[in-house]
Amino acid sequence: MEELIQVCRIPYKWGQTVKLKTLWDIHFGNMACDVTSLKKFVDDDESYFMGGGDWIDSIVLSDSKRYTKSGDATQGDDIIDEAVNGLYDILSPVRDRLLGVGSGNHEQTIQKRAGTHPTKRLAKMLGVPFRGYSWFLPVVMEDGKRAFEIDIKNHHGFGGGRTLGADLTRYYQDLAPYDASIYCFGHTHQKHWTPVDRFSLTKSSKDFRKLTNKEQHIVVCGTFLKTFLPKTDATYGEEKGYRPVSVGNMKIKLKPGLNDVKIWVER
Repeated sequence: MEELIQVCRIPYKWGQTVKLKTLWDIHFGNMACDVTSLKKFVDDDESYFMGGGDWIDSIVLSDSKRYTKSGDATQGDDIIDEAVNGLYDILSPVRDRLLGVGSGNHEQTIQKRAGTHPTKRLAKMLGVPFRGYSWFLPVVMEDGKRAFEIDIKNHHGFGGGRTLGADLTRYYQDLAPYDASIYCFGHTHQKHWTPVDRFSLTKSSKDFRKLTNKEQHIVVCGTFLKTFLPKTDATYGEEKGYRPVSVGNMKIKLKPGLNDVKIWVER
C-alpha cells in the first residue's frame, strides 16, 4: 500500500532565506541538559523546527544500569510527566513552526519499560505530527508565483564511534537506498555537515545527454546534553569516556534561486 506523506508548505518572499533548526537529543530531565542554551535556541521568531528524538532523557529508577539521583533534574516521583510538561512549556511558543517530531532510543526504551511514549505525548500536546523513528519531510517553499521542493530524510541516528569521521562514514551509507536533498541524523551528539555530490545524466536531446549534479547534504545535528559537569558526580558520558561536544544543534538555511535551492548549514 502506498503511504501518503503530507507536504509542509512554507511561504516566503523572493530573495528570502528560509531557516530550519534541528532539535535532536535534548535529553530534558537530565541534570546535564543545558536548558538555558535550549531556551535561547528556540527563542526565534523566524525559524522553523523539526525534532529528531531523545527529547526526554527518560531514565527512571527501575533502569538501574543508567539511573543516578545526581543525574536526575526532576523534583518529584513522576519523572516522565514532569519532564514532558517542562519541555512543553519551552517548545509551545514555536508549536506553529514545528514541522514534525521524531522518536529516539530513549523514548523507545521507556515505552518498553513503562508503556508510555513521552515524545508522542508531547507531539499531541503541541498539536504537531508525530513522525516516528525514521521519516521523510517534503518541504515546499512558495511565494505565489514559484514553488521549490526540498525533500528531507530524518533518522534519530544509530551506532557509535569515537573518531571524528565515524558518523559521516556510517551515515553516508544511508544515502544509497533513499533519495533526498538533506539527511539529518543524531544519537552520537556530534555536530557535522558535509555536502555530497551525486552526478547523473538527463536527456538534453535525441542524441545527447546532459551531465548534472545533485548536491546532497549529511547533517549530524548535535545535542543539548553536556558531556560532563565539573564538581559533580560523573555523567554517563564521562564514565564511557566520550569526547566532549559543544552544546547546541544545527541551523539549515534554504535560499530559492531561479532554478534551484541553495543549501548550507551552520553550527
